[in-house]
This record gives sequence, structure tokens and C-alpha cells, in this order.
Amino acid sequence: MQAHKNQKLLELDALRGIMAFWVFVSHVVLFSGLTTGKLSFLGRGEIPVTVFIVLSGFAIASSLAASDATYSQYLARRAVRIYPVAMIGIVLGVLTWTYFVPFARGIGWLDPSWVAIYDTRTASISANLWQHVLAHLFLLHGAIPEELLSGAPTSLNGPMWSLSLEWQFYLVAPLLVAALSAPKERWLALAAAILVMSIFAFRYRWHFPSQPSFLPFMLGWFFLGMLTAIYYRRIIQSSADVLAASVAIVGVAICSSTIDILVPVVIWAVSVSCISVRGIPPLDLVGGLLRTRWLIWFGERSYAFYVFHFPVMTVWAYWLQKNGFMQSKIACAALLFCSLPVVVTAAWLSYKYMEKPLNSWAKDRFSGKRRPDIAVSKIEYPA
Repeated sequence: MQAHKNQKLLELDALRGIMAFWVFVSHVVLFSGLTTGKLSFLGRGEIPVTVFIVLSGFAIASSLAASDATYSQYLARRAVRIYPVAMIGIVLGVLTWTYFVPFARGIGWLDPSWVAIYDTRTASISANLWQHVLAHLFLLHGAIPEELLSGAPTSLNGPMWSLSLEWQFYLVAPLLVAALSAPKERWLALAAAILVMSIFAFRYRWHFPSQPSFLPFMLGWFFLGMLTAIYYRRIIQSSADVLAASVAIVGVAICSSTIDILVPVVIWAVSVSCISVRGIPPLDLVGGLLRTRWLIWFGERSYAFYVFHFPVMTVWAYWLQKNGFMQSKIACAALLFCSLPVVVTAAWLSYKYMEKPLNSWAKDRFSGKRRPDIAVSKIEYPA
């Protein structure tokens, strides 16, 4: 049995929440120095961030395909969605960027090379604070190479490099979705994207040593989400098609032989299969988890959680270390989890009193003639 074709995909909110919590856990692992033991996999925060990127590609393609809004209306809605929380994240970053290096030096068990990177970044912020702030205000800090402004992508609030990446994607997403939605131009667009990614990956990646925060480096992941949206209504007509597509995508990922590619692809393929297919026990089990009410609740509030958690954790870690509570790595990890209720509460307040009202206002204020069907029905599907 297939999922209802026009239902709101609340499961993707739950998936977003799980990935946001994984990022939180990854920073607990990193701060605690547990990156080489059994918990090291949980420290791979780049994996959930990659899933965020795929989710963004899917969400934006779905939204654009179901909307008659102009480019300026679309971009205004996106700005209202991303900027208020981002501005708070910048303020938190400005207030807390000085705390990490003293914590890292005092704790004693963090990788010296990692501490050295933050030393360099701290020196860059000290010398160029307003340049970093200005770059963040335009959400273009992720597109600034190391030579122009050292450590720009992750300088003030580390996780916000991905917000810059998102904003870069928003600027060109309508063009990309239009190219991918036209049957004749689809494969040309894919070929061009692969060429661009290859050139930038081999020639320019070293200009961004901290994170792949410049759009061409991660364009393929956005494309995976966009193509899923474009083909979604077609493939859910048959459970076999969903599973075949998922297996094919995972098979390609296995050929890459890198965990940073394989795991996000598997997570995405399994999630889409769970949403679209019923009657297969393992998929029903995972799908049931993704339809859990509290997980959907958390996922809806996960954007602010993602942006706020690092500054809060940094200050908390500094205070714990300064007052002698960091006696072991395990104790450090356990104590860092005590910051979780603070971050969840802040995210709840942000969603209730800022994000939800502003998004509702922007939807009414910057809307063209909206199509009643939320699915990707405006896209012309190939025969």
C-alpha cells in the first residue's frame, strides 16, 4: 500500500529533528574528546548536515513547483524564514566566540591540531570582527575563501556555515528547479552541475578548508533532494518503483566507498521509502518512528535548535571547565547534555513567538496565486 499522495510530509520534519539532534550530539562528542572511541561515528556532524541539504533541495523544489509567486516574493518568504533566527545566531556568536579557545586549552584532551585551527580563527575574528559580522549579516560568509577572510564560514557561530550555503542555494534555486523540471533540459542541467562540482572540488576546495560552505561543492546534494521532489508523485504510484529507485541510489553511493556519501544517501533513501511505502515491516517500523508526534514537534522547532545550540554549549562548557567539573571525558559529555533543555526551550520560544507568526505573515504578504495541491504537480513529468 502506498502513502497518500497529497498528505503533508510531516515525516520529513521528524527527520530534520533527528538530524538536528545528531548535530548537537556530534558537538558533545567533539567537546568531550570522544572522537576516537566507540562514539566517534556520532561525532560525524557533517553527515546530518548533508541530510539537511537534501531536505532543503526537496522542500524548495516542492514549494517552487506548487507556487505562482514571483522571484522577489519567493526570496522575501525565504528571507523571512531564515533571517530572524540567523540574526539571533549572529548575536549569540558575537557574545560567545571568545569562550571556546580557553575551554579547549584548559580541558587538555582535545586534538591539538583542532585547537590550533580555532586559535587561528580567533585571531582572525579579533583582527577583523566587523568584517566577519558584515559577512554573516548578508549570509555570504560561507562563500568567502580563506585568503580573503580567514575562517569566515565558521567564525562566529560554527554551524551557521550551512545557513550561508542554504542562502546561496535560495538565490539560484528557481533557475535550477526550472532547468530540472523541463524534460529536454534536465540531463543537460545535471551534466552541467556535475562539471561545475568536479571543477570546484578539484581546483578550489582548498580555499575553504573548514567546511564545504560554497554552493558548487554541495550542489549535488541539493540536486538529489530536488530530483526526489520532481519525480516523487510519479514514483509513489508504485511501491516497486520507490524501492527500485532507493536501491539504485544507494548502489551508486556504495560505489563511492566513503561514509560521508553513503550514510546520507542511505538515510534519505530509507526515509523516502518509509514515507511512500506501507506493508513492509522494517520500513513500517522506521516510518512509525518518523510519524511520532513529539518527534514531529521537535522537528518543526529544529531550525532554531540547530542555530542556538553551539553558542549555548560553548559557554556552558567554558563554565564547567573553569569551575573544575570536567574530570573525565564521560563526565564532560554527560554534563554537556545538561544544556539540552535550555536549547530546546529557546527553540520552542523562537518558533512560537517569532518563526511561526512571521512565516504565516510572509506567506500572506508575499504570495502569488497558490495552487491548492501541495505536491509537485506543476512540474512536467516525462512520459
